[in-house]
Amino acid sequence: MSPQEITIRNAAIADFMGWERLGDDKIYMVPNLYPIETNTGETSMHSSSMGFDCSIDWLVPVIKKLSDLPPSMKTNSDEDLRLFRLCNQLSELKVVQGVEVVYAKVYEAVSFYLKLKERYSL
Repeated sequence: MSPQEITIRNAAIADFMGWERLGDDKIYMVPNLYPIETNTGETSMHSSSMGFDCSIDWLVPVIKKLSDLPPSMKTNSDEDLRLFRLCNQLSELKVVQGVEVVYAKVYEAVSFYLKLKERYSL
């Protein structure tokens, strides 16, 4: 996968997570995974530097948020069913399959959700 594709995918996942975009459309305020006393609890980061593509630790909160989506997104039933199946597949993935497999499935579910969100103003 090219660095540009990783940047685009990471930005889509950051959008799904609701992270605030800063001036550059690929820079986000990212909650610190391991905050320390001397910081504000978040930091700015370019989407190309996010660890979604290489760390399961970055993907777990995304999978959790996807699994918490309501069963019906108030779209048409075929689209609801497809999103449900994508999210359900994530719960069945094994970490031993590699972060690349999990990342690809997470991105597929997130990008489909974002398309539905835009189309139906969810």
